[in-house]
Amino acid sequence: MSLQHLWAEVSEKSSDVLDPTIKYGGGSELWRNFLTQCSELVALYEEIEKGLSIAVAFKEAAHAAYETAKNSVAKLAEHQVPDDQVQEFAGNLEESAREMERVEQKDQKTRRELVRLSNLITVILTGAISGLDELKSPK
Repeated sequence: MSLQHLWAEVSEKSSDVLDPTIKYGGGSELWRNFLTQCSELVALYEEIEKGLSIAVAFKEAAHAAYETAKNSVAKLAEHQVPDDQVQEFAGNLEESAREMERVEQKDQKTRRELVRLSNLITVILTGAISGLDELKSPK
């Protein structure tokens, strides 16, 4: 279930259980702040997720360019390019490979943090839904 869907469910239930004016900016300030902060968390999650998606696309393009450059450097000797220049190009490629590895590690860390953030938001929103369900049910 998407985080947006969970937030919408909390918003609807709070309107049904607590105060119908919550949908229109009414209700208690505490509850409006809760809904606003949850909405901001969901938006933050989506922004990070979008950034990661862009980074992955960039990384794939960089990897393809790296492979092309690597193949080109391997063929330089066939074109009588001086060995010192070939070594310089090869050194640059090695640095590029190390940078791509650093980017991959950063992306993996971002993915782990996204999962943690998603789980946290899910716990908060499902907890709010459960609390609202308890308030709604007759005692």
